[in-house]
Amino acid sequence: MRELSKRLYAIASLVDRGAIVADIGTDHGYLPIYLLEQGICQKAIAMDIRLGPLERARTHIKEHNLSEYIETRLSNGMKELRENEADTVVLAGMGGRLMLDILEAKKENPLLFYAYIMQPQSEVPLVRKCLQDKGYEIRAEKMVEEGGKYYPIIKARKGQMNWEREIDFQYGKFLLEEKDPVLYTYLQKQREKVREIERKIKKRGQGSEEIHRRLLTLWEEKNRIKEALESYE
Repeated sequence: MRELSKRLYAIASLVDRGAIVADIGTDHGYLPIYLLEQGICQKAIAMDIRLGPLERARTHIKEHNLSEYIETRLSNGMKELRENEADTVVLAGMGGRLMLDILEAKKENPLLFYAYIMQPQSEVPLVRKCLQDKGYEIRAEKMVEEGGKYYPIIKARKGQMNWEREIDFQYGKFLLEEKDPVLYTYLQKQREKVREIERKIKKRGQGSEEIHRRLLTLWEEKNRIKEALESYE
C-alpha cells in the first residue's frame, strides 16, 4: 500500500488497539487498510456516500486480502451504521458543520457512546464548543502540517468537559498544554498574517464603520494569538 499521509498517520495514532472502526467518508480505504495491517484494529467498516470512492476502496481492500475484515458500505454519514457494529468512528476530511450534523443525526442511538476521532477541515472552534455543549469530552488532540496546510485532529468520547478559555476552543486545550510545536508554528504564521492584513487595511484608510469593525476583529484575533503563544513561555 502507498504510504499514508501525515494526516492519516496522526488519525491512526489515536485509534485504540483492538478497536472496531467505522471510517466515515473512507475515500480510497487507506486508513482501515493500514489499521488492519498494523494490528491496531480487528475489524473495520469503510463507508462513503459516493459509489466511485467506495469502489476504489473495495479494489484496494481486495488487493491487500482484507475483504474478510473490512466491509464496505454505501452510506450518507452514519445512516447505515447499525447498533454495536463499531466502537470507534472516524470522521475526517469534511467540514466541521457536516461532522456535527452527522453526530446530531445519531443523537437517539447508542452510537453516542462511541469514541470519535475527528479531523474537521473548517470551523474547528465550533466543533470543540459543540462537543462540550452536546455532552462529549475531548480526550486527546494532535496537529499536523502537510502541504502548507494545518490539520487539527480531535479524539472525543461521551463525558463532561468544562473548558472556559476562548483560546482552548480556538486552538485546542491539549495542544496548548503540551506546547505542540506544529501549533506553535501555525500561531506564528497566523500572527504575521493578521499583522499584514491589518497593515493593508490601515493603509487604505480607517474612515468607514466596516473598516473599524474589521480592525476590531483583527485586534481580538491578535490578542487570542498572543495569549496562546504565552502558553509556550
